[in-house]
Amino acid sequence: MTDKGYKDGIFPTSRLRIAVTGKGGVGKTIISALISRVLSRQGRKILLVDADPAMGLSYILGAETDRSVGSFRDRVISEPQLKRELGSVRIKDVLIREALVKLHDAELLIMGKEESSECYCGVNSVLKYGIGSIASDYDVMLIDCEAGLEQIHRRVLNTVDTLFVVTDMSVRGMKTAIQIKKIVESGSAIEDCQRFGLILNRMKGDAAPLLTMAEEVGLEVFGSIPEDDHVTSLDREGLPIDNLSEMSSSLGAVRRILSSLNLF
Repeated sequence: MTDKGYKDGIFPTSRLRIAVTGKGGVGKTIISALISRVLSRQGRKILLVDADPAMGLSYILGAETDRSVGSFRDRVISEPQLKRELGSVRIKDVLIREALVKLHDAELLIMGKEESSECYCGVNSVLKYGIGSIASDYDVMLIDCEAGLEQIHRRVLNTVDTLFVVTDMSVRGMKTAIQIKKIVESGSAIEDCQRFGLILNRMKGDAAPLLTMAEEVGLEVFGSIPEDDHVTSLDREGLPIDNLSEMSSSLGAVRRILSSLNLF
């Protein structure tokens, strides 16, 4: 295997490595899609990684596909010919052929189901190498994480340099964000994180209690995204995020957050 740019970890090198995490149901998948849309309109070449087994990002983006790294992994295990192929060609090329989904303004890797509890360490290591090789070809790698703290505890985000923690207007969402902050600050999960902060999503009413909680633990607030009826309507009708107007309040809020962090 001759691909370069690999760094230990499942989501390795690219110029900008962003992950979006938080409690389940706070809207991190929508925010991931909006970040991708804003950065792609700035001419960035983006690799989206749907790392949630529920595959919500692919649905929001309108990617009707059964292609995923997880399903490809199962095929490698069950099909001897495909497994032999991995020993004679670049894994990067095989993953691009078998698992990469081309969208209108980005490309998408769907991780799919979690790894089996059975021991297929060799296959898993090869696939991680291939994902890293693919990521090195992009300006931005943007990861929509699974809900909660699982991926941080498993150290699969250890090469992320920008981490957005999303909460809605709930105390439970904020408590999860504070837990994530503690893990990041321990230095044991994310080694390269340069930007770490909170995004308040579906903002309405009095946010003072949540802002006080953030201030008490030193959690920087990057910005807020208002409750957006246009996003709610798209979600209710099952329409992809591409249908969202450029004038939507949520899209404008994401632009302001990224601009304030000099990310475009």
